[in-house]
This record gives sequence, C-alpha cells and structure tokens, in this order.
Amino acid sequence: MRAIRVLLWCLAATALAADPAGAWWAEGHARIDGAAALVLPEDMPEFFRRGADRITSYSMDPDLWRAPELPALRSAEGGNHFLDLELLKGRELPPTRREYHALCRELEVDPFLVGTLSYSIQEWHDRLAFAFREHRARPDDEAVRAEVLYIAGVLSHYTGDASQPLHCTVHYDGRAGADGSSPKTGVHAQMDALPGRLRLEPAVIAEGLKIKAPEDVFAFAVTAIRESNRRVDLVYRLEDELPPAEGPLEGGPDERVVELGRNCCAAGAELTATVWYSAWLKSADISLPAW
Repeated sequence: MRAIRVLLWCLAATALAADPAGAWWAEGHARIDGAAALVLPEDMPEFFRRGADRITSYSMDPDLWRAPELPALRSAEGGNHFLDLELLKGRELPPTRREYHALCRELEVDPFLVGTLSYSIQEWHDRLAFAFREHRARPDDEAVRAEVLYIAGVLSHYTGDASQPLHCTVHYDGRAGADGSSPKTGVHAQMDALPGRLRLEPAVIAEGLKIKAPEDVFAFAVTAIRESNRRVDLVYRLEDELPPAEGPLEGGPDERVVELGRNCCAAGAELTATVWYSAWLKSADISLPAW
C-alpha cells in the first residue's frame, strides 16, 4: 500500500505541475511533516509522535481529490488550498466559512476564486480534536488511532500549503495583470519543487523551532498565511535563481534561495505542529455523545 501511495504521489506531481492550486510536491509535504513531528511536545500521545510516516502517507490526499475524473470533488476541493489575500482588500477574515462567504458577497468576489485555506485548516483541526477525544476515551483502539493519523495527514497538507508563498497571493504563477489574470510563468512549479530540489532534511527544517498551543488556532493560521504572503516579493526577486522544477541541476543553489526554502518549510512545520498540538489539548474539553 505504501508503494501504491508513492506512485500516486508521483502521478499527482506530474498532473499538478500545470495546476496553479498544487503546492509543495510530495517531497515538500513529507519534509515539512517530518520536521513537525520532531518538534512535538512530549505530552502528545506516543503513537502520534512516532506516526510521521503514516501521517505523511496521507498528506497528499487533498491533491489527489482534485483529479480531473472527479469534477464535483475537484470543484469543491480546489479553493481549500489557497487564499489570495489581496482580493479581500484589507478586510479581516471572519472566524467561520459561512461568515466568510457573506464577506465575499459584500466584496463582490467569488470565495472559491479567493480561496478558503484558513477555513480548511480550522475545520480539519476541529476534526482532529474530536478524533483525539475519541482516543482519550479508547486509547488502545487501533481504529481510532488510524483515524487520528489520517485526519492529521490531511490537515498537514493544508498547513503545509499555507507556507508556500504563492498559495497566499493573487500572483500565484507570475505577477498577475491588472485584470487579475496570471501569466503562468512556471514559477509556481519551481517553488513547489524547491524543498525536494534543495534536499532540505527535516532536522534542518526543525532546528530552533519550539511549539506551544495558541489561544486561537484560526488567528494563528491567518497570521501564518499573512507571513507567507509577505514572502511573495522575495520569491519574485529570486525568481531567476530558483532551480528548475524538473531536470538536471547545474551548480549549487544560491544561498538566498536555500534560506527562502528553509524559512518557508520551517514556517510550515511550525504551523503544522502547533495545530496538531492545539487539537490534542482542545480534545480534553470535548464531550462525546452518549451513543
């Protein structure tokens, strides 16, 4: 099964190279997940801290859900991977998806075109919190443990996407024109491939990271997305120095590109581990229905 999932990752990476919603190819998500697992606090369940490989094996599912052969699912899933902050004209993001849709109606923009990444993170965080609550009730139940690891993997995809700067801007594949259209220069794919091309190891990404749970996980995620958006200008300043998405590499990478890649992945690992840990702590206060 592991080999089958790796094959699916490879096929997904090929299909997503031309898709502006694809982020951090499989290697990038795996490296971010691995780094996140390294910095988890010790009061997290041991099975979870040791489950990075299982979590990573599930982390590409949200990209696979966007297969062209599944148009209904592809349409519903696409916006969950990005948030084009510029289209919100400086307005604050409300805490729920329903309120966000109301804001988009007020601004006369399509929420599926602006993106819903922050809500994907919040909602899957809450799903994970509930699964952790089930684990607290039945700590030896292997089915519940599997549920926890699966949800954590899906969640980690979205938190990882939030650290790809071109997922947090209307300039997602080259500087957008005045009409909002993208020139589709290919820089998005170059950024997606960067963690793998640089061979960034989880231990290097995790260096110096310390995790504590925020009081408001949604606000924390939005802050992370805004920080990612602030790296967009740097991406475009370094565009000519980015390694190609595929093919042979010539010479060593520019040190500024290495720093960019490491900082993006570290931000992704910090967000991922923080949201996982927040879900664990929140689970202690959730009531399970009697049935």
